[in-house]
Amino acid sequence: MLRRLCTSAAPTATRVAFLGLGNMGIPMAWNLSKSGFDVRIFDPSASACEEAVALGLPAPHASAASAAADADAVVTMLPNSAVCEKLFLGDSGLLASLRPSTLVLDC
Repeated sequence: MLRRLCTSAAPTATRVAFLGLGNMGIPMAWNLSKSGFDVRIFDPSASACEEAVALGLPAPHASAASAAADADAVVTMLPNSAVCEKLFLGDSGLLASLRPSTLVLDC
């Protein structure tokens, strides 16, 4: 699936939720966006979201779940494994709502 996402002839059809917009997340999300992917962003930090939008990324979603809804891939760039575990496995964790075919990449 990763090869298909990266080599797709029509990447605009590929929806990528990018969760975590810190020093590494913003440039990675921006690169996906400028390559034609439908990037949906979320970060709890308003300043990170503002910086991402200033670079040309779309407006952030109100929640990680909203950004990941119907995504073909979910990329996380989170500060530690505890935060990632809470996001995916905690109350209302994302794993319960993602489609079985969704590619999940934790950076």
